[in-house]
Amino acid sequence: QRAPQPPPPPPPRKKTIMSDDLCDVGLYGLAVMGQNFALNMADHGFKVCVGNRSPAKVDLTVKRAKAEGDLPLIGSYDPAALV
Repeated sequence: QRAPQPPPPPPPRKKTIMSDDLCDVGLYGLAVMGQNFALNMADHGFKVCVGNRSPAKVDLTVKRAKAEGDLPLIGSYDPAALV
């Protein structure tokens, strides 16, 4: 009788913004409350990645973060990369 074989290693993880330690928090949805929440977290030192169905909202939030003190906030246009 043969000894049981160890399970195969898991497949390599797809690189994403969150798994690469680029961000502490990811937030999807940049209406008024989402945008202000993301900027508030960034203002308190968290690295925030934001995404939205509308790319224009992502651009606007990133511009606001720069204008409000170069806050640690990056935009993502791909929901899969945000996770």
